[in-house]
Amino acid sequence: MATITAESVMNKARKILNDAGSVRWDNADLLGWLNSGQKEIVLYKPNANTETAVITMVEGSVQTVTGLQFIRIISNVASNGTTATSVPSPVEQSVLDGLYPNWMAATPNATPKYYCFDRKLLKTFFVYPPQPASPGKVRILQSAAPAVILIDNISSGMILDDIYETPLIDYIVYRAFSEDTEVLDAAKSDAFFQKFVAAMGGKAQAETIGEMNAN
Repeated sequence: MATITAESVMNKARKILNDAGSVRWDNADLLGWLNSGQKEIVLYKPNANTETAVITMVEGSVQTVTGLQFIRIISNVASNGTTATSVPSPVEQSVLDGLYPNWMAATPNATPKYYCFDRKLLKTFFVYPPQPASPGKVRILQSAAPAVILIDNISSGMILDDIYETPLIDYIVYRAFSEDTEVLDAAKSDAFFQKFVAAMGGKAQAETIGEMNAN
């Protein structure tokens, strides 16, 4: 949980922008970019903001989540919606395809033994055996969009962890330099954006779920 406030992050960005008196950019500007920065971080690093949820699956093998991205199944859940039961094992789809070529058409069972996912289908995962007409429940871990910080709450902690303070400062400064036409400085804007990207892992792509599961 974050202990650094949104206001503190904004003030540190102001020092870099040489705008301590809020002459060029007001709190609404900086807070808007801070909120955007938190969303960008989650796109780069889905595990930066996660939540658990119990979902009732649908009939068949193909399942979806309501969050930004599926990460993993934590456990099967009893019909009461709270009690954890068995834990399905993650498996590569190619393994299932090789062992059980017709696995999506197998005899349904409300308690899946295995699950897999396609890294290109962020909200989708697959279970085996497939679910019957009265499907079971699973507790999943998913990436979630960070809540928007309101102007009246800037003295509260950020949504993301404190370790993202510096990338957020860099993101705010990048947006400030790139969006104010009177002080537009493409070189400075690009430099701060590159610092932000580097902090996200040195590449302009989100971490794959497989990398997260390996940690």
